Amino acid sequence: MTRSICMVLLLLAASLMAQNGESLAEARQGHVTKLLKTRKTGGAFPAQVPEGFQLVTYDGDFGPMKALLARPRTKAKKLPAMVWVAGGIPPGGAHSSAWEPQDPDNDQSAKVYRRNGLMMLYPSFRGSFGNSGAFESFYGEVDDVIAAGRYLKSRDDVDPDRIYLGGHSTGGTLVLLAAESTTLFRSVFAFGPVPRFTDYSAQAMVFDVKDAKECRLRAPVEFLDGIKVPTWIIEGVFGTGNGVEAFEYRNRNPLVTVAPITMADHFSVLAPVNEMLAERLAKLKKKQQLSLTAAELDAGVASWRARHREVWDLRQLAALRSRGLSFKKKQRVSWYFTASARKNLQSALNEAGAARYKTSDITEHKEADGEVWYSASVFKRQNLLSLSTMFRASAFMEALKYRHEVYYQGWDVEH
Repeated sequence: MTRSICMVLLLLAASLMAQNGESLAEARQGHVTKLLKTRKTGGAFPAQVPEGFQLVTYDGDFGPMKALLARPRTKAKKLPAMVWVAGGIPPGGAHSSAWEPQDPDNDQSAKVYRRNGLMMLYPSFRGSFGNSGAFESFYGEVDDVIAAGRYLKSRDDVDPDRIYLGGHSTGGTLVLLAAESTTLFRSVFAFGPVPRFTDYSAQAMVFDVKDAKECRLRAPVEFLDGIKVPTWIIEGVFGTGNGVEAFEYRNRNPLVTVAPITMADHFSVLAPVNEMLAERLAKLKKKQQLSLTAAELDAGVASWRARHREVWDLRQLAALRSRGLSFKKKQRVSWYFTASARKNLQSALNEAGAARYKTSDITEHKEADGEVWYSASVFKRQNLLSLSTMFRASAFMEALKYRHEVYYQGWDVEH
């Protein structure tokens, strides 16, 4: 109900307010947000700062704001820098993903920028991590992002013309709102933002959701025209429905690139795209601007996934050989799939059958909580020594995953 009310009010407000490049900062001028409840969102910095990081503070609206800073080892006097806002509630802050090993299918650390010579700042926000103030449902937090950028700009070891901003999920929503509010950042990379903050749980709201203006000032889709720095909105479209189509439909700003990534989901999009971005940013000359189309990003992710898929295939072959499996004759290889919808799995099996693979029956499973899911396999006799054959088969199976919205679980040999 909360989401429906806000969407209706936003549509009414949009019909009365001409966009014409209005920025979020302009729309917020003279407005003081009214919060219905005071909420602290918790979070804590590690008792011992991880190696390679330092705890820093800088001025915010309510006093000192805390952040973790990671400076790469380099003799360069002026470094490019990235403010990175992780997802979750509270967003940003000292999430352990910043320093602990991460699964490539959900790498929220953005540490690849550090490896490519960028300074990294992981900020925290009002009402969290011991900071003063309270959660404002993505209103005052926009000012906190800008404060983090200003801190980097004040440092003698940061190139003030090469300060970038990135974030994921709730962090992606927040950095997109910041892009609509300031020209402080050279470029902005918003992974998986939602068009309107009310697309999240209604329980997260601390403002009056019946107030059309309050709703609109938290809706990044409403201010795309006001963005004045190159900005990328990036989302893996597999299994997600968080509104990337709304950004595509509304975007008329040549500075904004909306990039739906075909072979990725909300989390697996991070590692390959951040790797591309980090390498490109590290090579830019001082006055150069990043140029990267949606098609280039999509193709880059497909190439990255192909490399990693083939590495997995090689490791699986090595494991089979270490278990004594003979490669001198063809073996029956089985590729495994699961799905939450039976019709999706059947559709994938039908395509595999049309490609001359054999398929198993679909098996239904029920969890203790009543959740139902389905599994099946595709199989064929193959020559394991023919890497091109094995790689093509794995590529086909992964393509089934994205085309039919099922989950590919890898392959094994029955012996």
